Amino acid sequence: MQENCKIPTPFLVPLRKWEEMHQPAQLPTSSILDVLDQLVSLGTVEVTFTGGEPLLNPDLAVLLERARKNDLSISLLTNAVLLSDDHIRLFTEFNVGLIQVSVYSLDEAVHDGITRFPGSLAKTRRAVERLVAENIQVQIGCPAMRQNLSGIGAVLQWGKALGIKVDPDLILMAKTDFGQDNLAHRLSLNECEQAMETIFEYSDKYRATLENPEGERRERDPGLPICGVGTYMLCLGASGDFYPCPGFALPLGSANSQSVREFWEASPRMQELRQIKTTS
Repeated sequence: MQENCKIPTPFLVPLRKWEEMHQPAQLPTSSILDVLDQLVSLGTVEVTFTGGEPLLNPDLAVLLERARKNDLSISLLTNAVLLSDDHIRLFTEFNVGLIQVSVYSLDEAVHDGITRFPGSLAKTRRAVERLVAENIQVQIGCPAMRQNLSGIGAVLQWGKALGIKVDPDLILMAKTDFGQDNLAHRLSLNECEQAMETIFEYSDKYRATLENPEGERRERDPGLPICGVGTYMLCLGASGDFYPCPGFALPLGSANSQSVREFWEASPRMQELRQIKTTS
């Protein structure tokens, strides 16, 4: 392997969606456990469980236990509406390092309209506050769209009151199936400016950066890869396919037919992706 791609980390493991859990030919839990074991010899340090919705997976406890046994730093992405006492116990027992939850707005009509799940905001808010009370590290993701632009400030204030990080995201990408109809909800340049003004107003971190323009700056090495694809990130889909990253759902290999090391070191497509540099 090249020097800059020794370990795939974080290794993202999308767990089965609800409908996929009832279909044959999905990667069995035993195979996912095998992959988690393979990561040890590769020096992987972090694994993230996502979905679909990982709290729907009946074998989540088994997977978390194996990840902890392999001394991996564990993160989990969830909407948290299904959070239960058993989940709290699991997260504590297996020392889950970070739970990331999406909150789009504190306005029920806006949040529930985006999730298309009536009552989801109330359940998610209760879950976040429960995680905080249990001293489980939680972070709020707040993707910015036209529907929730006016409510970003309230989410930032709520997170600050709870003492947790809120990460507003102004980048809305096309769907992983390459559909672009969702981009109709993407912010315009003027709306991005409005969102940034709100973020600077309510986020101490961003405001400190803005108020200290002479702070430490690092020049980006033009010879470095443009992103983590092929250098420190790898995704495993529910069917066993390997993907470069969550936003790049292009199957390049399969855990059904090759080991993680074989794919990571020998895949011609991964080698090509590693050659995309900042100056390319």
